[in-house]
Formats: sequence, structure tokens, C-alpha cells
Amino acid sequence: GAEILAEYLVEHADLVKGKQVLELGSGMGLVGIVAHYLGADKVILTDGDSKVLENLQYNINQLEPCDTISCRQLIWGKDSNLPKQNVILAADCLYMIPSVRPFWKTVATLLNPTGMLIYVMVSSSQMPFEQVVQIAKENGLDVQTDAAPVYIFRRRQTSTVS
Repeated sequence: GAEILAEYLVEHADLVKGKQVLELGSGMGLVGIVAHYLGADKVILTDGDSKVLENLQYNINQLEPCDTISCRQLIWGKDSNLPKQNVILAADCLYMIPSVRPFWKTVATLLNPTGMLIYVMVSSSQMPFEQVVQIAKENGLDVQTDAAPVYIFRRRQTSTVS
């Protein structure tokens, strides 16, 4: 999934260029590093596993020194002091049912009002994708682009009547 999302970003660099970008469940950090090279203003790679974070930091250290890419631990569903993000990226990280609701809570908390989540789902999951989308809706997010396996979610726009 990470390779597909990285390729998608290369084809649509405008989605991350000049933006605040957060990658959830970064693994080795491929997607976030690609966003960095495509001109994102700030990239934060996150994972819940401390061993994965060590590998992420190693990978970041292989880049030219800069202060625009970093990594940190993020446990989904828990409060975090991270700033709101323009773009959240994730690939194949919703494969276990217990992680789905905390994932969407985290996205809803960290996504700025006009931001987007770009999610790739190619691996099998314990939960049908339709249910994943329903939980996203419960958190105020709708699928805006459905070009499987790449899905773009945005906050539901509430209309105001005058």
C-alpha cells in the first residue's frame, strides 16, 4: 500500500506541496519521505510502535539535515499535542477491527477543517471497507474521491441557512 500511495503522491504532488503533512502508521516512512521530497512544508511521521520509531528516525537521519521532517509516537485515539494538519496520509493500517475507531478519532482530531486524508487500502482487513467508511462518517468525514485503492476523505461540510 505504501508504494501505491507514494506513486499517487508523485502523480499529484500539488496535494502535499507547501502543506503540513502527517503520516499515520508510517512503518518505514516511505510515504512521508516522498511527501517531504515533493515539497511539503512540514512532515511528521508517526507510529505507535517504539521499535518502528527507531527505524523511522534512522531513515530520517539518512536524509540531508533539515528541520522539516520528524517522527514521533502517536497512539490512535489518545490525546496528542500535534497541530492540525492539512494532509493526513495512511496506507494499509486498518487491518484490525480494534484500531478502526481510534484511527478515525485521531483523524477527526488532527485534520484541519479544509484538510484531507489520503488513504490506500490494498491489503485484507478484518472489517469490510463499507464499515470503515461508516465509522469515518460517524466522525464527520466522507469519501470525496473513490478511485480504489486510493480514497480521499474530507470533513463533511455543514451548510448554514440564513
